[in-house]
Amino acid sequence: MRALDWLYGLQGIGVKLGLENMRRLLATLDAPAAAPLTFHVAGTNGKGSVCAFLDSVARAHGLRSGLFTSPHLVRFQERMRVNGELISDDVLTGWLDHLRETIMDWEPHPSFFEVTLALAMAHFYEEKVECLVLETGLGGRLDATNAIGTKHVCVVTPIHYDHTHILGDTLGEIAREKGGIFRRGVPIISAAQLPEVEIALRQAAAAVQASISFVSGPYQGELQLPGEHQRANAALAKAAFQVAVEEATESQIQLGLSRTQWPGRFQRSGERYIVDGAHNPASIEALCATWQDLLGSTKATVVFGCAREKSIEALLEMLGELAVRFIFVPILSGRSADPQDLQSMVESGAVAASFRDGLKLAETHSEPVLVTGSLFLAGEAVALLSDDVAPVSTDQ
Repeated sequence: MRALDWLYGLQGIGVKLGLENMRRLLATLDAPAAAPLTFHVAGTNGKGSVCAFLDSVARAHGLRSGLFTSPHLVRFQERMRVNGELISDDVLTGWLDHLRETIMDWEPHPSFFEVTLALAMAHFYEEKVECLVLETGLGGRLDATNAIGTKHVCVVTPIHYDHTHILGDTLGEIAREKGGIFRRGVPIISAAQLPEVEIALRQAAAAVQASISFVSGPYQGELQLPGEHQRANAALAKAAFQVAVEEATESQIQLGLSRTQWPGRFQRSGERYIVDGAHNPASIEALCATWQDLLGSTKATVVFGCAREKSIEALLEMLGELAVRFIFVPILSGRSADPQDLQSMVESGAVAASFRDGLKLAETHSEPVLVTGSLFLAGEAVALLSDDVAPVSTDQ
């Protein structure tokens, strides 16, 4: 699709923090950056899952819901859904062609993420969504999604170390950056946090005179997504929805949570394959815990690829508890770590030139195959194992 080729070409602009371009885009498109009910979700791990839970609960409640998440796994269109339906190719092309003409001479030129968010908001407005579920990108305070107008609930998932080169070197700094989405008087619902994070979030909430509550217990009902961390994500989504929609019934919430699907999160494919996009220490820890809960002492052949700026040695050490061997592959990103460098960090590891080659090598062994280390790699795995279209690299 030629229009998407143009959009992917904007990746060279890189991550650009700030809100001026985003506000200008929204004003140009005459697209209000909000909905009658708007959830804004920030954090480090679990943002996408919490957004998926909120979207599903909203639909179970009878609301027309718009869901914005990133990155996508296989298709770009996954980033914007209305009532669970992906934006159509024709509508996507129309918006992109219009945006390309509109911003051709802008200086500074909007980034990939800004253009993506702008067309999503225009699409949601045209589709008359009643509930908007919006996932931040990397940060919060200067993240393009923070240009949205009225917020009804701010939601914070667990905050850990990630993207420290952008967000800060300490948990307090990262939490304050994420807490930049808070608004005066808008309730905040947070997952249970580490003490340093909780202190920073409470201070950020007090600064805007907003109430903040922390959800500690797991959701006990039926879920399709495995793992205790997903039960915590479901509990967070439930609490946030109940704050925003007081008339929501328990049966509606249970129905929405039980229907939620979110690919690439401990996703089983056939009898041998498990795909998980875990890419930082906290998410790898959750992955290992889920593996042990469901598969016990069973060991795995781990197909691993990641971005080079990650805490790679820590990730491999944690995965070493369940790995018989590693097979290292590149990911579809300009930030991919060199598989040869990864191999040098472990005692038992092989290298493959591509994920497809790595999977073939893994299949020569008898153990279950775990694919992890990156959402980019998870997307490639989901596409290949389901015979779907090939994913396209996007670093944002």
